[in-house]
Amino acid sequence: AVLQSNQNTIILKTSASFSVEYMYYAMNTILFIRGFSTLNNFTIKYYFGVAIWILSDEKLSYYFKPQLKSLRELLINRFVRKIFLHLKNSTTNEVLEQWNFVVECKEHNNGELNKYNDLSIVQKEIRYLLQQICSMKSYLPLSTQEWNYSITVKLEDPIMSNLMV
Repeated sequence: AVLQSNQNTIILKTSASFSVEYMYYAMNTILFIRGFSTLNNFTIKYYFGVAIWILSDEKLSYYFKPQLKSLRELLINRFVRKIFLHLKNSTTNEVLEQWNFVVECKEHNNGELNKYNDLSIVQKEIRYLLQQICSMKSYLPLSTQEWNYSITVKLEDPIMSNLMV
């Protein structure tokens, strides 16, 4: 059973590079909030001055890096329609929760590059992202099941859908 309805969607409106960074923050935050692993497997890291719980166990987080690298290329080329984070039962592989992300990439331009110079804008966007996540799941109890997770990308072009991310 899916615990989250399809209407719960997190929207990212920024460049491809920022979208990938924000996805990384979002996925780690979701895994932390939903009790994916013990607190010992997370550490607080600061990104643009905002504290975020990040998986510190390399065996658990190895999956993110190649996936996000592939995702960045797909976003730059505007192939991505939606991104899903599935939290699954480790034994049955049943999807217990589905987190939906819609990414609306802005054009790469000098204004976007200058965003790094305006820390307050980036901090505001990260905090808003974290608020969206917390407002969607804070009322659900922690699961007592063993979890695993997967990232699925829905592409604009059906032919491209056969490619693995």
